[in-house]
Amino acid sequence: MSFDDFFGMLIGETIENTILNTAIENSLQSYNEDLFKKNDEFVIDMASERMAEQRVSSERCHICLEDCKPRCVIYKLPCGHFFHKSCLDQAIAHQHYHCPTCKSKIPIKMNNIHYS
Repeated sequence: MSFDDFFGMLIGETIENTILNTAIENSLQSYNEDLFKKNDEFVIDMASERMAEQRVSSERCHICLEDCKPRCVIYKLPCGHFFHKSCLDQAIAHQHYHCPTCKSKIPIKMNNIHYS
């Protein structure tokens, strides 16, 4: 094999690898964008409640880790974990359908929003 042949083969493989790596990076980027995009298709299938004064001192949202203060609107999941309504609604909108603490399923239902 001559030097020219070897050099041509090396350059060809380098170009092919560059094209392949670029395609893989673009594919992963679009996959991640699709994976984490906001999706309003599902909502939580349970009523939120206002945090009672007597429970305030010990309960903490397991997403933002802030205390649930009096009159906070919260969800208490069937597994017993507490979350601010806004924190859990955001998690569901970004396709996280399991309790962040224990991984039990969050009760969800199809959202019946009709766009005009």
